[in-house]
Amino acid sequence: MWRKIANFVLRQRLWIVILISIITVFMGYMASKVSMSYDFAQMLPDSHPTSKAYKNFKNQFGEEGSIIFIGTQNHKLFTPQYLNAWGQLSRDLKKIDGVEGVLSIANIVDLKKDTTTNTFKSVKLINGNFETQQQVDEFKLKLSQMKVYDKLIYNLDSNSTLIMVTLNKDKVNTKGRINMIHTIYNECHKFEEAQNDELHYSGMPYIRTIMAEKIKHEIILFVILAFIITSLALLAFFRSLKVITFPMIIVLISVLWAVGLMGILNYKITILTGIIPTLIIIIAVENCIFLINKYHYEYRSHGNKVKSITRLIMRIGKANLMTNVCTALGFAAFIVTRNKLLVEFGIVSSICILLTYVLSLALTPIVFSYMPPPTRKQLYHLNNKVVTHFLGKIKQIVLYHRRWIYGIAIALFLIGCLGITLLRTEGHVVDDIPHKDKLYTDLMFFERQIHGVLPFEVSIDTKKDKGITKLSFMKRVDKFQTELSENNNLSRPLSLIEAVKFGKQAFYNGNPEYYTLPDNNELAFMADYLPQKGGAKGIMPNILNGFMDSTMSKTRISFQIANLSAKEIAKLHDSAMAKAITIFDTTKYDVKITGTSVVFADGNKYMTHNLIESFIIALLSIALLMALLFSSLRM
Repeated sequence: MWRKIANFVLRQRLWIVILISIITVFMGYMASKVSMSYDFAQMLPDSHPTSKAYKNFKNQFGEEGSIIFIGTQNHKLFTPQYLNAWGQLSRDLKKIDGVEGVLSIANIVDLKKDTTTNTFKSVKLINGNFETQQQVDEFKLKLSQMKVYDKLIYNLDSNSTLIMVTLNKDKVNTKGRINMIHTIYNECHKFEEAQNDELHYSGMPYIRTIMAEKIKHEIILFVILAFIITSLALLAFFRSLKVITFPMIIVLISVLWAVGLMGILNYKITILTGIIPTLIIIIAVENCIFLINKYHYEYRSHGNKVKSITRLIMRIGKANLMTNVCTALGFAAFIVTRNKLLVEFGIVSSICILLTYVLSLALTPIVFSYMPPPTRKQLYHLNNKVVTHFLGKIKQIVLYHRRWIYGIAIALFLIGCLGITLLRTEGHVVDDIPHKDKLYTDLMFFERQIHGVLPFEVSIDTKKDKGITKLSFMKRVDKFQTELSENNNLSRPLSLIEAVKFGKQAFYNGNPEYYTLPDNNELAFMADYLPQKGGAKGIMPNILNGFMDSTMSKTRISFQIANLSAKEIAKLHDSAMAKAITIFDTTKYDVKITGTSVVFADGNKYMTHNLIESFIIALLSIALLMALLFSSLRM
């Protein structure tokens, strides 16, 4: 069979080159359509309970990971000039296409009781610019009385504040997010230069955008470095520019086919599929080294070029097929994991490895057939004394020191087993960047000021219309979120309960001592002021509509958490659920805890199990393949 393949390649070489050229042009066109993935990495299948809960939450309350946090800590914060500039920045950010809302101390509202219409009216705390320091001091005093915003958008103790920029949810997961983020950053940079200040940026859209750009740049860097290093290695080994030129052409075609295949399959470049080009470079070069070395060896033996080419296909074609198929099988094992990241990586990598094998087996003999026979200089590597001496030593060890080999191998195996017991799964949502990187230091800034920016959401279904307006329910929610807030890794909650407390404070003419839940009598007096079925009435309507459904049977509590490890997030989730079970009767209430952080933690755990499964599958499938190829169970 391999002789027939060799004859076919040599006789149809022109048509094969034309066919490969046409396919390469097509693959190049498809590669131009491939884009970076800007979605949150989906490590869980859609059928997983955590995925279902997260999807249901977003359908009910909207996207929870669409806020960018822009923060500052400055001793000049409460001065007329700085506050006026901060207000102008807030207004400029609001004008940016794709920005749906901006919340900062420059545009926060107070609630005023209107006894004529029995409603709470939103009144801006700032009207126009500050003219005097006295006005600023009065504003700061008012801020200190508005507990609903404390530790959410400002921290008076540390002279820090932030702007919460809400992005359009339809643009958050598209390429358009890049321009939006850069436009926001450019506006903030103008502020930094004018005020001689340093701003801090975070939030899931910002983190995902910066990470995607870093991945994109590093993928390009890895491909270039891999190409240069393998070229230098080939040049050092074969000592001929002519000999190494065509393997590198095969490498470039293989990489182009790999990216083109992603375009055909409509896959985006992720942190995993992004390493496939580098992987293909290594495998393609390896295939070419075997083929070139065999060709040179055969030609040195008998000096017949056609015979050498035929033999390299017959001898190395089969050996390379076995190694490439085994490698492809190893990566294909990821396909059965149901983890989207791993499945896409497994499909593309396994197919590309086989395509690379076909390319190298077809093009290498064809190029040799058009090139003149190798010169004495090009064959020099076959007589390299250093390599020959080294291989001779290996041969001696293998033949005469087997006990040492077995002993060392067993010792290393036992050390490996010990190492496995020391492995820990400590994945973080943001842990792929150096701790000195601004993306990481900014994240730490928000953890110090508001305890984090990663979404941690609680949804509660009362299973009754207007169930969330019952005082007994409100007290349960208040107790639940108060107990959770004792954890230093959680921010202050944002919920319907906080809005009701804010309403009670407004009902008592802004007295901060009344920032508590109303009792039954107070609730009766406030009933007309509170939101009614079908939507919010007066009291922070834009916020409330995102915290309850139209029937007022469901509500949410929004926290932000620190950049915890997957295990710590899982522990926090379990602890919160334990508290929920003790506070909410599970026969009357349905409590779900979700959010990007929870999805990440479960996804990390799921992927770890997937990797173990895929390793076992790869091991068994490769073992079975070798047994069939060699007709030997022992092999």
